[in-house]
This record gives sequence, structure tokens and C-alpha cells, in this order.
Amino acid sequence: MSSTMNSPEKGFEKTWESLSDDILLRQRKLLNDPEITLSIEQLKNFALIEIEKLLQMTGSSLSRFPTMPLPEDSLVSETNNRMIYEELSYDCEELQEEFESRCLSLTEEKKEVQQQILEAVSSQMVESFSFMGMEEPERLSYGIIYQVH
Repeated sequence: MSSTMNSPEKGFEKTWESLSDDILLRQRKLLNDPEITLSIEQLKNFALIEIEKLLQMTGSSLSRFPTMPLPEDSLVSETNNRMIYEELSYDCEELQEEFESRCLSLTEEKKEVQQQILEAVSSQMVESFSFMGMEEPERLSYGIIYQVH
């Protein structure tokens, strides 16, 4: 233990995998993609970023430890850009089919609310919509509030 305290880079090399488990889980949850993977380099970089955040909260920084690697901003940017691209790569036809299929199961009341929302969005009106559905008597199944600007 004392050897890792004298050389923090050795401590980091021994513990980065444990630190990155949580990082990978958070990224999967954030992106709603349980299958996403990150390279070893990306995981280490995210771990360094988390360490830097903690050190900055105490008024310190990784830069105070000359032997410690520093997070690479370009790698974070590249990772985030790739993740954003993946998130935006929707199959529009599949989504349209799903939308149309779900619309068929809407009640008349829900269709009316949906139409009001779509009209407000397309005309860029400022309105608030409040919708609560009752699937069972005396039991609220969901509540949604839309505010369109």
C-alpha cells in the first residue's frame, strides 16, 4: 500500500478497472444502451476525469502528481461525439411504424390530446398540456405534462 501512495500512477494502474466498472454502468444508463462498450483507453480516461473532479473538490488536481497521467480532453470529446452519433442514428421507418401502431391503440381522448400537442408543436404555440390516464378506477396509471415553447 505504501508503494502506491508514494507512486500514485502505480495505484491508478492497480485500481483503474474497479473505478471504471461504475463508469461503464453510468454510461450505459445515461445512453440507455446496456450493450455499449468503451475501449480500455476510454475507460482509463473517464476514470482520470472522475479522479480529477474529486481532487478539484478538495482544491487539488492531478497536475500536482507529475507521474500521474492526465485526462485527454480530445478522447472525451471523441467518445461523446461517437455516443451522440449512435444515439441519433435512429431507424426512422421503424420509429414511424411503431408510432402508427401505438396510435391505433389510443382512446379517443388520448387521440385528441395527441392532436392538440402535435398542432401546438408544429405551430410553435406556447401552451401547457396536462394529461392523466386512468387505466383502473381510482388508480392513476401515468401523468404527463407537456409544455411547448
